[in-house]
Amino acid sequence: MVVRNGWYVWRIKNPNPILKDRLKWNSITILLIVTRFVNVIKGKDKKVVFTEFVGRVVGWWSLIFNKPKQK
Repeated sequence: MVVRNGWYVWRIKNPNPILKDRLKWNSITILLIVTRFVNVIKGKDKKVVFTEFVGRVVGWWSLIFNKPKQK
C-alpha cells in the first residue's frame, strides 16, 4: 500500500510524467525495496520488516496490472 499510495500522490502532482520522471520514481521505489530487504537480513524484528518488504514488492508489481484511478 505504501507504494500504491505514493504512486497516486506522485501522479496527482505529476499527471503527465516524462520518461526521466518515471525512471526516477521507479529507481527510488527499488532503492526503498532493497533497503527493506537488507533490513530483513541485518535487522532485529525480521518478521515486521519482511512483511513490509513483501508489501512494497507486491504493491510495485500491482501497479503494472491495476493502477489506482485518478479523480
